[in-house]
Amino acid sequence: MRELAFNSHCLRAYCVNAIEFEIIAMTKTETTQILISNDLLSGETLFMGQDGWVSDHRRARTAASPEDIAALEVLGKAEMKANKVVDAYLVDVVIGQDGSPEPTHYRERVRTKGPSNRPDLGKQAAFLAGGGA
Repeated sequence: MRELAFNSHCLRAYCVNAIEFEIIAMTKTETTQILISNDLLSGETLFMGQDGWVSDHRRARTAASPEDIAALEVLGKAEMKANKVVDAYLVDVVIGQDGSPEPTHYRERVRTKGPSNRPDLGKQAAFLAGGGA
């Protein structure tokens, strides 16, 4: 079995063969990420866009290189320190067929759609209608 560095945030797949179980992991330098947070006053989920915070994850700024990822992380910390947002953190994404970033983890996929208890209200209603926030 080949040795791989394991990071629970980077787990991608399990491969099984007759001889061994193998964990295929991806390092942080091989992922694309976006910055996600919550608005300090409204609590709305926000994504760092090209020109500031946006409520539509499809308009989020993506970072793929280690330098861009680090810069995005620094920006998130600065925005939290300025009391603009709370709980800013990086999220692994894949780029969809339409070119928009789609989170790989369930929690963040739910956050892109808005509250799940009333899909007829808020930004989730706009997404269902084909619009967007």
